[in-house]
Amino acid sequence: YTSVHIPLARKIPGMTEFTWGKVSSMDRSDPPYYVVANLYFADEESLKSGLVSPEMTAAGKDLRNFASGGVTMFTQEEVSAS
Repeated sequence: YTSVHIPLARKIPGMTEFTWGKVSSMDRSDPPYYVVANLYFADEESLKSGLVSPEMTAAGKDLRNFASGGVTMFTQEEVSAS
């Protein structure tokens, strides 16, 4: 993940930030996900362009190398709590 997938993901055009982390449950049960990655884009148009880019295609193909349980993708429009 860190030596192949992250470098591929960092090449996605229009992405402004990339973070990731392993998931754990606060009640110590098995979480439904192993890792959550957050890809940030300046706006919806940048996201749409990034999703159809050759770089995203390459990163998507790499998922087969480690995501044996499949992948669930979401989008989120962040709202400031302040």
